[in-house]
Amino acid sequence: MLGKGLFAAVLVATVISACGGPAVVQRPPADAGHDPIVVDSGPEEPIDAGSDVDAGPADVGTTEDAGEADAGFDAGTVEDAGSDPPDAGPPKICDPGVARCNSGQRVRCAADGTAEIADDSPVTETFQLPTSSRADVLIATTKRPIEGYDALAANVVDKLAARNVDYRIGVMVAHDDSRTPTLVSAPNQQRIVSPGPGAATAVAANLRAAVDQAESGNTGPLLERTKQALNSAVGTELLRAGARLSVLTLQRQGMDELSPGSVPSYAAFLDGFRPPDMAAFHGVGCGDTGRMLGLSLLTGGIFADCPSDPDATADAIAAWTAQPQQSFTLQDKPVTGSVAASVDGTAAPSTVEQKRVDLDEPPTGTTVVVTYQIDCSNP
Repeated sequence: MLGKGLFAAVLVATVISACGGPAVVQRPPADAGHDPIVVDSGPEEPIDAGSDVDAGPADVGTTEDAGEADAGFDAGTVEDAGSDPPDAGPPKICDPGVARCNSGQRVRCAADGTAEIADDSPVTETFQLPTSSRADVLIATTKRPIEGYDALAANVVDKLAARNVDYRIGVMVAHDDSRTPTLVSAPNQQRIVSPGPGAATAVAANLRAAVDQAESGNTGPLLERTKQALNSAVGTELLRAGARLSVLTLQRQGMDELSPGSVPSYAAFLDGFRPPDMAAFHGVGCGDTGRMLGLSLLTGGIFADCPSDPDATADAIAAWTAQPQQSFTLQDKPVTGSVAASVDGTAAPSTVEQKRVDLDEPPTGTTVVVTYQIDCSNP
């Protein structure tokens, strides 16, 4: 992966040791005429041709009589007869302009949405990058983390601000019981800290409150509680779509070993929240922290074991967190070799893996356009 590869040379799998730095037609109306009126006059009586009786002129009645006779008949009107509703035409079966694979063939929905038509022309997807990097940070701690843990966290915040990062930072503690993880805040502080005056101080205060909470009882498996937090209201409250995710774990010796899952399972879990290269675990501890080292390596994060230079550690974590988006997920799998990417109209090299396109750290505020043909042979 191009983006990840370049960054790897600087930060991925960075280990900091005690020795120093980073090692979306009407129908006509129905016939309103009436059925003929049939008057039943009863059975005919035979005419006696031999009769001399003059029956006299027949009484044919008068206009008034006729009117009275018909007065009870309601002939109705055209409105009474009603009319058929207008013909709405063929129903819509798809979203106009949308392309997809159908039985191995690429089709595009017609402009009126009533039919899908074979269409093998390329599709284009556009990604607008924000004017500043966006990152969500979850700091998870146990009791008795490394010395100077609060100063380290505050330093990370200052370095994110210096890089103009639009961040959100929350703090949690790994309890040893089954209570649902929540974000911890100090008195008069917000649970989620965003850029602004006093942000570094607020994060440090929240972290100290979390450690104090941990000290009042036993702490539990750090990685497992962090996973539960991201899957709960903590994740809903803290995480934003499209933002990078940094999980900074502060632990004492052996605490991460209490988590029941394997290191690859926690790395795979994190990948479910963000595309690769958009999320990482960063571990800072001292002593038996081998599993955290492995997790940092698998997710491309930063690991520091008993760091003698906390400033270098903070800078490395902030640098990873501040990276602009470089992985873009397409709606469909592209045909191999059909992808063309550009940044603000300038062609940009890319690498492709399944539906993901990676670029070499396009600048914030730019527009990334990816054109490709949908692979319907093996979607």
